[in-house]
Amino acid sequence: MPYVVCTQNITYDDGIPVWIPRCSPLRQRFTDPVMRHLSRSVLVGAYFFLGVSGQAQSWCGKYYDPSQIPQSQAPPPGGQFSLPTASQDPLLAFRCSLSSAGLLDVTVSLGGKTLSNGAVPLNATAYEIAFSLDGITAQMTPYNLSCQATYTASGSSSTQTFSTSTALYYLPNPTNSAVIKMDLRTGALLAKPANGQGGDYQPVFPIGFYTEFQYLATNLTVIDELHAQGFTISGTRVTKPDGSSDPLNATSTTYDLIYNIDGYHPVSLVLNCQDYYWSTYAAGADILMLDVYMTGVNVNVSSKFNTTCTTVYGVCGCDNCSPIPAGDTNAVPPNTLSSSSVPADSGIGSFFDVSDRVSSFINRMEVMGWERTKAVWTVPQAFGGDPGDLQPSVAVTGRGHPRARNG
Repeated sequence: MPYVVCTQNITYDDGIPVWIPRCSPLRQRFTDPVMRHLSRSVLVGAYFFLGVSGQAQSWCGKYYDPSQIPQSQAPPPGGQFSLPTASQDPLLAFRCSLSSAGLLDVTVSLGGKTLSNGAVPLNATAYEIAFSLDGITAQMTPYNLSCQATYTASGSSSTQTFSTSTALYYLPNPTNSAVIKMDLRTGALLAKPANGQGGDYQPVFPIGFYTEFQYLATNLTVIDELHAQGFTISGTRVTKPDGSSDPLNATSTTYDLIYNIDGYHPVSLVLNCQDYYWSTYAAGADILMLDVYMTGVNVNVSSKFNTTCTTVYGVCGCDNCSPIPAGDTNAVPPNTLSSSSVPADSGIGSFFDVSDRVSSFINRMEVMGWERTKAVWTVPQAFGGDPGDLQPSVAVTGRGHPRARNG
């Protein structure tokens, strides 16, 4: 049974109280009953690094090689996320996505036909209104699902009306692939049981690895072989486009292309920068991954280029990460201290950088109205090889929305 999830939150508009209707798609795609079975719950993502054009190289918009641009001459990177002005008055964000003192009367309709309606309390989060897909034909292109709400304040004869829409994906049964759905109430992936015996969709624990694309490009049958063995191939197509300053529309363009070819798998994207054109790059994904390299590095000084790393210059592997203060023992990575306390100017990264990055991503998604249409995962990684080079490890872990609930 699909649901419309109505969420109302405080939002901001230069101090002016407004009702902001939003209706955004939940990338849980419904399909006809017969599906292929999955025998592994492993994600395999192929990635590649794009070269940086021009003479001076940058990462997260910051130049880092003093032989190309001296640190004293480096311009700021730009592209920082702009937070809205805080309002002194309570505001309402009205959002509808597939599975606010008073009530909102919400009606859900498709092509002029009412599918369901319900009374939604003000200040509710993820309030579900169920509807049936009976009589709706499966198709590759999304339907436009409309949400309308009316509200009459206590003691008032004036009725306010708010409307918005979202995309409803109801896909035909695939003939040559398995299906992965997303439950945006939790950020989890859902798949048929891997034992081949059928049954309802169940959550998948995502664990897998990055791999260079070169050897796959010369023998694409490897991908077919992995698929035949039951492995789930995620829609990851580029990792860290913000780091290498790829074209700002690259992720959205690729996202649309992937869904035109295959709408049965969510698209994931790894972002490396702490705050560099985040909203533009993040627009092109269902799952936003972050990889915070705070283990085994000096987050203050680049050992490769012998430069300090600031918000304007340098690359130390952990963008805009903060070192653990001297004497502090909280959030210290294992096997990094030769003594019982952190020395001064150590540059040791903190595990708090990981949780802070996750929180900042989620806060930005709320500002953008994406908290019910995207999930945030974190990617634990390691360093190796040439000092300063990035070498990913073999684990990927998932993290759902902090407000999510089962139901």
